[in-house]
Amino acid sequence: MIVDPAAGSGSLLLAATSRLVGLSDIPENLEGGKSYLANNVVGNDLDQYAYLVTEL
Repeated sequence: MIVDPAAGSGSLLLAATSRLVGLSDIPENLEGGKSYLANNVVGNDLDQYAYLVTEL
């Protein structure tokens, strides 16, 4: 699991997602892969604008 407690613009989360996609234990179907990443990559930020940028 990847946790970024100060996600800011989300660059660490994007890099972690790219790295996780290359692993062999991620489900190969699209929905399974999305679910795996959604459950294993988590970010947080106190700044509401940083949150919006990360969400984009």
